[in-house]
Amino acid sequence: AARGGYSVRGARGLTQWAIAQLLAVMSDLTESERRKLASTSIYVSPEEARMRREAAKYHARLTRKTSARENDQLVGWGMRRPNPSTK
Repeated sequence: AARGGYSVRGARGLTQWAIAQLLAVMSDLTESERRKLASTSIYVSPEEARMRREAAKYHARLTRKTSARENDQLVGWGMRRPNPSTK
């Protein structure tokens, strides 16, 4: 079964899609305003990259916690296979 969650590529794709949608509805911008927005992205991009890395770490921690909790439930139900190294 496929698991949902966060991916850096997915977040980047969503961001690019949102920017394209904004540009489509903001077609009345002057050339000066467009340049200003473009230059802002130079400063925003590193911060976006940092935020994507932090979000990836956060979601990885959630996945580990969820997996551990699911494993604990299986043990409680007697469904986990014994670890061969503990025989």
